[in-house]
Amino acid sequence: MTIEAAMKRWAEEAGVATQAENGSILFSVNGESGSWIAKAIAFEEDNLLYVLTAYPFQVSEKGRADAMAALAEITSQLKVGAFYMDPEDGHINYRLGQQIPEGEDREEWIERFIMVAMNVTDEYYRKIMTLAAVE
Repeated sequence: MTIEAAMKRWAEEAGVATQAENGSILFSVNGESGSWIAKAIAFEEDNLLYVLTAYPFQVSEKGRADAMAALAEITSQLKVGAFYMDPEDGHINYRLGQQIPEGEDREEWIERFIMVAMNVTDEYYRKIMTLAAVE
């Protein structure tokens, strides 16, 4: 099964509404700490899956340098993935990428991988929100 097909199957079985676009799915997430948008992208030729999450707030221009330093510190403590901020608009995102092995448990790998990204995004939601709130 392709990564894209497995992503779509995961979303369908989880009851997650998605928008499909050229090897990726876009979906909304309601976590325990807040809500955000996520995108799972399949790179079939390399057996890679990337999950990107976007928080619904942004850092003011004045606070971006401090926020970038804080994100670097947070990211240095993560086991997987990275937080980053778009320096142009101050939006903060989380990115997680992984090579997905082929085989019969591929769907399980993909589901776990997507859930890791959702859990990290939710776990850091409030801390990231405080970065956006600093003036």
